[in-house]
Amino acid sequence: LNVFVGLLLGFFLSSSVNRWYDCASGFLVLFDAVRNMQMQLFALGVEEGHCNLVTRYGVLSARLLEMELTAAAFPTAKERAEAFHEMWEQLSAPPGATPQDREHFNDFRIMYENEKAL
Repeated sequence: LNVFVGLLLGFFLSSSVNRWYDCASGFLVLFDAVRNMQMQLFALGVEEGHCNLVTRYGVLSARLLEMELTAAAFPTAKERAEAFHEMWEQLSAPPGATPQDREHFNDFRIMYENEKAL
């Protein structure tokens, strides 16, 4: 019986580690794509504001994915709803803030009011 339980525990740990590795690899692939897109835009001479916007959308998509996966792991619907509400609060820029504001200029992890509808 002890051998059987140990064997099952080993299979479970192996599958958990493989799942984590696949998830981490997926994020690395996403950030590689964002970085490659940024390098291509710079190489093609696209103006800096547009390069920053594309890069910010890439980083923001990874942040949204991470927060959505975290929120989906909660056991009850109420906890998931609260987590999603908190996620949008964390991602939202202060009211009236624009991408041209100097204090938020390099913060690629926030979303502005005019971008929420996208």
